[in-house]
Amino acid sequence: MAKRSINSQANVGGETLAMSVAKAAERLSVSASFMRLEIARGQLRPIRLGRRVLITETEIGRYLAANTEAPSNRRR
Repeated sequence: MAKRSINSQANVGGETLAMSVAKAAERLSVSASFMRLEIARGQLRPIRLGRRVLITETEIGRYLAANTEAPSNRRR
């Protein structure tokens, strides 16, 4: 029986649908610890499959939109 490796991304038809917390952190240029903190705070909604925690592309987009301020609203 061949061993099956676990990929850090869930792909369908070549399109990435979900990725590990570490891969999502890499894409956002933050640490995996920060991503887990945002999940614990309820700011980032993961998908849990057994013990695996995945972040969808859609959730990354929602998170970025919710946490992006307009330049005129930034504090100095």
